[in-house]
Amino acid sequence: MTHWDHRCMLATMGLRDLNRVLVVDDDQALRRTLAESFADGKVELKTSGTIRAALALLARWSPDLVVLDVTLPDGDAFDVLHAIRAHRPTPVVVAISGTATPCQSFRLAELGVSSYLSKPFGMGELHRAIEQALARPPDLEPQLRIAVGQRSLHELESELRATMLDEALARSQGSLRGAARLLHVSRQVIQHMLRRLGRTP
Repeated sequence: MTHWDHRCMLATMGLRDLNRVLVVDDDQALRRTLAESFADGKVELKTSGTIRAALALLARWSPDLVVLDVTLPDGDAFDVLHAIRAHRPTPVVVAISGTATPCQSFRLAELGVSSYLSKPFGMGELHRAIEQALARPPDLEPQLRIAVGQRSLHELESELRATMLDEALARSQGSLRGAARLLHVSRQVIQHMLRRLGRTP
């Protein structure tokens, strides 16, 4: 598949709305291929070959999407995932690996990874995994696990509702219709949620 084909595929899949993408993988050739896939002049793409460099980037920059190798020379994906969870809205994460164990795959899902691909894979497979991950409603279970027992049920419900709405609006570039589609509700429900949170729809 040519560089132009990659760009056309991204555009037709609706991935043109991504503004910031982080690729964390120690395979330099793969990082270069992924960088070319997003090289349309609209996406700010950063790459890292180590956990340390990825954490340094995440300390000062918030991506919309993270393509994350599970095993890296100085650690594993879980170090990066813990840092990602501090960002709001939480980036969509697609994990890739040639060696992940079933236990690791389960932990990845627990920490909010949206899609998982085994290496080797084609670029078409990766783009489909990204599209599917972006189309899913925000995964709030990781935040829920942390908050249980620390807040009242009412506070927790309000916080999760606000987080879910913020993430859906962020993913849809502020579109009420897009957020409603992500959350599988009507636009009127989104407007009602905004009013309940004291915001103007």
